Amino acid sequence: MISGFSKYMQIARCFRDETSRSDRQPEFTQLDIEMAFITPNDIYEIIENMLLYIWPTVQSTSGCRPISAPFLRMKYCDAMSRYGSDKPDIRFGFLFSYSAVDGYTGFNIPRKYSSSLSAEDWDSLEDLVFRLTGQRISIFAVQNIKSKHLDLLNLLKPECGDLVVFIKGNTETELKALGMARVEVAKLIDSKGLSIYEPGFHFLWVNQFPLFEKNNLGQWISVHHPFTAASPETAHFLYTDPSKVIGLHYDLVCNGQEVGGGSIRIHNPEVQRYIFTEILKENSCEMEYFLTALNSGAPPHGGIALGKWMLYHYIDSL
Repeated sequence: MISGFSKYMQIARCFRDETSRSDRQPEFTQLDIEMAFITPNDIYEIIENMLLYIWPTVQSTSGCRPISAPFLRMKYCDAMSRYGSDKPDIRFGFLFSYSAVDGYTGFNIPRKYSSSLSAEDWDSLEDLVFRLTGQRISIFAVQNIKSKHLDLLNLLKPECGDLVVFIKGNTETELKALGMARVEVAKLIDSKGLSIYEPGFHFLWVNQFPLFEKNNLGQWISVHHPFTAASPETAHFLYTDPSKVIGLHYDLVCNGQEVGGGSIRIHNPEVQRYIFTEILKENSCEMEYFLTALNSGAPPHGGIALGKWMLYHYIDSL
């Protein structure tokens, strides 16, 4: 964009400089798109139309229907408060409720599902969540829940025979632990041969992420990357309270997996320098070449990258 090209699209081989995980391979291929004078809504429309074009248009033998647009859009805060994940699997329910009265967050498992699971299943689930998150969840039959949880029950409205999974608190740490429990419960139910997942591919955009978060040392770090622009409505908080800044960052999610992500970029060199030096406490000298390039007159720009193999995986499964 800085050199004068208004857009580019490429299939790029990438190497990831971070710890490998099951969904984060060190080497991968992506479809990379960058454009000048673009908005998040423009990106959404381009990607949705592209997926509609390449996606099979016939119903598969597994019952999957063709995808349709526009995709659902969900704020990060809503994804966390209702699903405990920034990549929510919306093929099944188990949405969270939080009781400000008793301080518990939980979700309800209807009897038609909970009756198939044993005490050993629940013990394994509690141990798994604790081992991976360090957080303790509780699982109780409705009739065994103590009176101190009555306000949460009023919100969830469980019926006789249902189970309630809950945790004390409502911070991101507790929500992520409960979100893991939600996903693992669905896997357990599915492994018993019960139909819990709605067929098909359920795409959604997750947006309005916080621009910054604090690490274990209490230092500000970028949630996405340090070149992500702030939303116009919250940009003034850069200079007073970085925790309130919302980034123009968006992720494309399908069936609980991140398929791609992108952002609108900072094109103002002074804002970029301020973020490097005053918020992230980085040595801007190492990025002086980039700041000089921005100062030459970079246009507003943004983009997105989609994981090629993830898309192939979904299409091949039809």
